[in-house]
Amino acid sequence: MAFRAREEALKRRDLELQESLLRFTRFLQENDAKRAKAQRRAADEERLRGEREAEIARLHGEAEACRAQREAMQAQLAKVARWAHWGGTAWCVCVQAEARVRHGCLWTCRIHYEL
Repeated sequence: MAFRAREEALKRRDLELQESLLRFTRFLQENDAKRAKAQRRAADEERLRGEREAEIARLHGEAEACRAQREAMQAQLAKVARWAHWGGTAWCVCVQAEARVRHGCLWTCRIHYEL
């Protein structure tokens, strides 16, 4: 009788250990899944950050080009505005001169007047 009681106790202990092992295995699998999901999310966020930084750099370049264009147009307007007191209208046409300067082209501005 004592032998059977001990055998039953060992069987119960064995079942408890098996259930504990199953719970632990499930726990490890869930952790692995969570880690994989977090790694995918981190990779996606890194990719998005790179895309956003590239977009920011592109927009900064466009903004700088617009500033330069605005400054050039303001300079042209200032040249044309000198002649506005004559009561006519004037417009400025920029053309590339055939003459070359050391590191680039020389641009000239021809102003046409209507009086």
